[in-house]
Amino acid sequence: MPSPVLYAHRQRAPLFGFLGAVGCLWILIVGLWVEWHWLMVVPGLILLYLPFAFASLHVEVRPGEVRLRFSRIGPRRCIDLGRVRALHAVRNHWLYGWGIRGYPGGWMWNVWGLDAVELAYEPRGHFRIGTDQPLELARALREAGVGKSE
Repeated sequence: MPSPVLYAHRQRAPLFGFLGAVGCLWILIVGLWVEWHWLMVVPGLILLYLPFAFASLHVEVRPGEVRLRFSRIGPRRCIDLGRVRALHAVRNHWLYGWGIRGYPGGWMWNVWGLDAVELAYEPRGHFRIGTDQPLELARALREAGVGKSE
């Protein structure tokens, strides 16, 4: 029997999917129109995947784990909360950007905005989950078994 879901939230990136798709379709159309189209079609197809893969971030917290998924066709990750020693609601610097990124001190999955919850691993390392509901996510992670915030 699967464990109960303590928290589930899907954050969408406003206009990201639409604008990305329009831009990528333009590349494909122009690439097919001009003579050197094969140089544009393959990168255009790859770029067409990206806006749809990173248009939303779904976060699901269950006892002992948190599951992350970018859209339905994007990357996925499951984090064992037994390895997490502390968590903090944080605000990212705007230069950290969006998507799957390295930042000074760890890794981050973020789809939009600057708010996040940072998980501190044992013995070291950090992982940030971007969210527009940092307090609710932090509360759910504590209920799921993460130690108290320092």
